[in-house]
Amino acid sequence: MRKYILIAARAIFSVLLCSAAVFGGQYIKIEKIDAESAYPAVNLFISALTPSKSLLQKDTISLYEDGNEVAGDFTLTPQPDVEDYSYLVISIDSSKSIRKKFLGFSKASAKELAKRRGPKTKTAVYRFNDSVVLLTDFSLDTDTIAGQINSIERHGKRTLLYDALHDAIRLLDKIKQGDKRIIAYTDGKDEGSCATEEDIARAARDAGIPIYFICPRRTGYTKLLKRISNLTGGVVAYHADSARIAAIFSAAPAMSKHNYLVRYRSNLKADGRLHTIEVRLKRGATKDSDSAVIRAAKSGADRCPLPSENTLLIGIIALLCIILFAMIIFLLRREKKFFEEIFKIERKLTAEKPGQGAADMQAPGLLQSRIDPESLYRNAWLFQKNGPDAGKKFPVYLREVTIGRSRSSHIVINDDAVSDYHAKIKNRGGAYQLYDLLSEQGVFLNGKKLLRPKQLHDWDEIKLGSTFLIFRGS
Repeated sequence: MRKYILIAARAIFSVLLCSAAVFGGQYIKIEKIDAESAYPAVNLFISALTPSKSLLQKDTISLYEDGNEVAGDFTLTPQPDVEDYSYLVISIDSSKSIRKKFLGFSKASAKELAKRRGPKTKTAVYRFNDSVVLLTDFSLDTDTIAGQINSIERHGKRTLLYDALHDAIRLLDKIKQGDKRIIAYTDGKDEGSCATEEDIARAARDAGIPIYFICPRRTGYTKLLKRISNLTGGVVAYHADSARIAAIFSAAPAMSKHNYLVRYRSNLKADGRLHTIEVRLKRGATKDSDSAVIRAAKSGADRCPLPSENTLLIGIIALLCIILFAMIIFLLRREKKFFEEIFKIERKLTAEKPGQGAADMQAPGLLQSRIDPESLYRNAWLFQKNGPDAGKKFPVYLREVTIGRSRSSHIVINDDAVSDYHAKIKNRGGAYQLYDLLSEQGVFLNGKKLLRPKQLHDWDEIKLGSTFLIFRGS
């Protein structure tokens, strides 16, 4: 019963692969669309896989816009290929499931193959067992290639055949032009690969890469190899079949990729909206399609070109400059208003009535408090109690000393909670008075908020923001 289930599963797998080969492969691809330079004229750059060295024919493709076939004629022009090299990947099984005799044959055959392919063939070599190793990337140096092949020895308990083929397909798929093929020397056994036979068949078919297998003999594994080779355009040969191996050495490429330019006149309305362009290929049993999205350019008075990146950048910089200028004007006006308020307070504090002298300092009017004659000092200073400048001494030797975070203050306090001009101390004939300069956080003297100017006494504690200062006088 198990045998019949296995046979049925393989049959389903084969049918799925064959169906995908006819209807789902990447035989045609849209590389680029130019629908802006001369709309409604559209330039469509495509690439197509065709058998051997044949070119794509105009009657095998059709164009569609938003699902409607393009009415009118179009031109199909082949584009020059970038280079004329062929690319070959040789992959050699070096696991212990391979006999020494077949490994020796594989190495000799691979060296002969690399030499006979000629000076226009670039060859890369893989060896695989427990791991997959790229021994040499694409090279024209046959001596280097032969040296790497000679270094291959049998070891390892597993055979990562499908992973080796997957890596080889990825390496070849980076090449945009030229004949590409893979030749693998193996008995067909795979153990532990992440890739599956379905993955290999689909990836090689989509990339247009035929896979050839050279095996020591017929086994149960070679049936799967035949399916892969048939679906990708390759063949399977055996150790003793020298004629078939020679045919592999000289075989023409099964598929080749070429670039084309398709020119046509679009029937889409110039509305500036997104539309779908589709190219369909039908060549015998092979059917394929690819699509891309374009924006139909607006015409006439409706045309409104989008600004370039440089224009957007200049606009953003100009906007930032305007905002910065407005902020500077705002700050200047605020500072002017602040100093006007300070000036008004100063005038009130220093104003003296006619006929009054120094004795007027003791009057209870204006904003100052009465002078305490026992707290008159010849010298005074502030001692910072906490913060980053704890222990620092600030002498108060001017008639007026401002305290704040601004660098233009006489005493600078490094505290974000302190205003730029937070407080000031004024010497009135030896009496030092403390003022609040309309600070945001206020001034606290001995734990109480300062509501009007107060005379300072020795060891008074002043709090500005989160900073404590001790007043000393002598």
